[in-house]
Amino acid sequence: MEEAIIDFYGTNFPDRVGVADLGCSSGPNCLLALSEILDTIFGVCNNMNRPTPEIIAYLNDLPGNDFNSIFGLLPAFHQTLKEEKGSDFGPCFLSGMPGSFYGRLLPRNTLHFVHSSSGLHWLSQICCRYIVLVLSQGVIEKEKIDSFDAPYYAPCPEELETQIEKEGSFIIDRLEAFEIEWDGGEGSTFAKDHGRKCDTVTRGQRVSKITRAVVESMIESHFGVGEDVMDDLFRRYADVVDNHFLKTKATYANIIITLTKKC
Repeated sequence: MEEAIIDFYGTNFPDRVGVADLGCSSGPNCLLALSEILDTIFGVCNNMNRPTPEIIAYLNDLPGNDFNSIFGLLPAFHQTLKEEKGSDFGPCFLSGMPGSFYGRLLPRNTLHFVHSSSGLHWLSQICCRYIVLVLSQGVIEKEKIDSFDAPYYAPCPEELETQIEKEGSFIIDRLEAFEIEWDGGEGSTFAKDHGRKCDTVTRGQRVSKITRAVVESMIESHFGVGEDVMDDLFRRYADVVDNHFLKTKATYANIIITLTKKC
């Protein structure tokens, strides 16, 4: 992301920059990607001794997302920007943009930077596999278990490259694949940032929390279960994952792509 922004500012100095985060979700991490983008823009402009542009930022997710909770975070977000970067930075105008990014969200040529992290994770079947097994222990009717379907397809980098080139709108600047442990691993940023907190939370519990944030709404709507069942479900799921970690190293593949729109 930093590399893409630096490359852009090597030849462009717009007075106004449009930024979008597709799949921003809600909660304490929803402004993290935007913060990193703004930090990079601020650093690049300082190094080049240029004024920072006005920032127009769009936070996008499906209409059911809790945008009100995001808007409640904005006063503190703006205050932090002012304290860390000074009153000359920006200004930064933020708005919520509900809707699916499979369709058009904004007018043409509105955006300079578009960020999306795990934008398709709500389709993932990998996270749901153990959960369905845990649910099947007498709590849910067999028919609902059999009808639960979360389609998932994980392409290899070559397939992605082929589809991007076939579509024809973008140039691939960077495409990398790497493995990440389910919980980020003991040396992850999560572990380092949370310090002693990690000592009181097992790896299975960390995976359970991450998974619950992604799939809880899918499971609740399909199986019609309440919070008590969900709490018990994810406690047992954490135990299953802890036992799994004792036997093997569990990883999943991540692919990072940087694209530039063709002129």
